[in-house]
Order: sequence, then C-alpha cells, then structure tokens
Amino acid sequence: MVWRPARIAARRHRVQLVRSSWRNAIAKPGSAASATPTGYFAKLPKNLTPSAHESTKLPRQPPLYARSPAAISVTTFIGIDMAWNIDEKHSGIAVMQGDADHVTLTALSNGVQSLQGVVDFVAKQACADTVIAIDASLIVKNETGQRPCETEIGRAFGRYHASCHTSNLSRPHARTGMKLVDALQTLGFRHDFDLGTARERPGKWLFEVYPHPAMIRLFGLQKIISYKKGSTGQRRTGLSLLRNHMRKLANDRTGLVTSALMDELLDQDLEGLRGQGLKHHEDILDAVFCSYLAWHCWRWGVDCNEMYGTLAQGYIVVPKAVPLGAHDAFHR
Repeated sequence: MVWRPARIAARRHRVQLVRSSWRNAIAKPGSAASATPTGYFAKLPKNLTPSAHESTKLPRQPPLYARSPAAISVTTFIGIDMAWNIDEKHSGIAVMQGDADHVTLTALSNGVQSLQGVVDFVAKQACADTVIAIDASLIVKNETGQRPCETEIGRAFGRYHASCHTSNLSRPHARTGMKLVDALQTLGFRHDFDLGTARERPGKWLFEVYPHPAMIRLFGLQKIISYKKGSTGQRRTGLSLLRNHMRKLANDRTGLVTSALMDELLDQDLEGLRGQGLKHHEDILDAVFCSYLAWHCWRWGVDCNEMYGTLAQGYIVVPKAVPLGAHDAFHR
C-alpha cells in the first residue's frame, strides 16, 4: 500500500481520536489524568513541559505505536550493562521502544556472556533508528590514573558515594569498552556523541552512561542505593529498593510506561535468587535503567542532560538535577 499524504493525515486523525477517547474514558475531575504534570517534569521550562496528552496515564493497552506504525515514528533504545571481562562474565541488555511521548520495555537478554553475544543480541533488536547507552568506559586514553571525566564525576557526586571506578590502560580489560564500540560500529552505530544534537537524533548511535549518578538525579537520592556489595540479604534489600524507585519512575509521568515484561521483572521473587542468579538480576536491572537513559538523552538532549568530560578523552552523560519541588513525587 502506498501511503499518500491524504491517507497519512487521515490515519493520524484516527490516532488522535483514539488517544482522545482513552483520555475521556479515564479522566475525571481532579484525577491524575486531568491534573497539572508533576514529578521530574513538574518545573521544566514551558516549552519542555509535557502537554496534557503527554502526561496522561493511559490504561494498560498495547503501545499506540505498535498499532499505528504509519502514524508514529518509533525508535529503539538499548541499555547495556557491560561486564569488564566480557567473554567470561554476564552482561545485561535491555530494549525499550518508543517515541517522543512514551517509551516501554520490550525485550531482555538472557545469559549473554561474550562480546559476540552482546553484538548478536543488539543486531537482532536494532532498527534504523536505535540509540544505545552503555555502562562501560568507551574511550580510555590515559595510561595511569583516572580519566578526566571520572575525576569530574567524583567531584560532583562523591558526597553521594557515586564516584567512578578508575579506568586506565594499565588495568585489566581496560580496552573492553572500546572493543565493543568497534564491534557495534560494524552494525552501523556511530560513536560521535554530541549532546547539542542528541535531541531526537535519527540513525544508529551510542554513548556512555554511569547509573549511580543518574539514579541520584532521577530518584532524588542523598546517597546511592547499595545493591552491588554486602551479604546476600543486604543485596536483596538494595535491589528491592532499586526496583521500587524504578516502579515510581514508571508511574511519575517521566515518559516511561510500564509493560507486562517490566512488571514481571520488577515482581520477580528475590528470595529465590542467590549467587549468580542474583548477580544476573542486578545486571538486567542496570541494563533497563540504561535503556531509559538512552531514551532520556534522545528525548531531551542538552535541555535535561549534561556531559562530563570530552569525546577526545572520555565522557559520561548524566541527567540534569531533578527540578526543585519535584523530589516528593519520587518518594510518595
């Protein structure tokens, strides 16, 4: 079928009618659907604040873009929690899909323990417009000491216990991130990150993130969530807290819409996990968060994100601070 302009316009009109009917079905006077936007976007500049349409919580139905591909452009967002020893340890990968209004979790990796496994999974999930956020050092030039971006992160987030691990070429597996970038470039991904042009940038591209400072910002924390170290019980407690914050993120009009897959992940029984099973769950949660960071950077660009360091010497992208007064929404 050839989609002529008149046909496309008619299809878009029908999509808007569907959206309108959903809002009318769930909106009541004084309800969340009719209220002023709250949470992370509560005090953004007017030109960035989501409209009533964007902030409305839709009922649990298949994403609109999945049913109207001709009317809405869909981008894929992939988060990778890369293992340093990538050919022996587990790497978590999560996939979200969405547009400028919403994004939702659509796929998770299972048992990926090699660089080729990461590349193969990405190859199966990627589309023409795909953004990847990777929790790994993607540019390392220094022989010793820290990368400048790691020092900057330490200065900004050290008081929250969110400093970076040190990356330099004398450390084992220091080149793993760069090897992964080289492999992803064979799939058409570009590593030429420019925050100034990131907002709704088309094509395939990737960038580096670090979850701890991003969680400080998006969750409004005073200290990082401790879920990577300690006893099994302590790690379960930390993971439970992380999952609670991720649920709130999905319910706070930040663009993230929950899905059956996300509900299943966040409701998984932690008491039944220990050892490698618990570590794999942690990796997947980190990957899901990274995939949201990919959307967040793509959606808002320089307006709601900042870059520590440089493309030449290494960098890390972190969401900007939650607007004052918006923290309560993350702790309700």
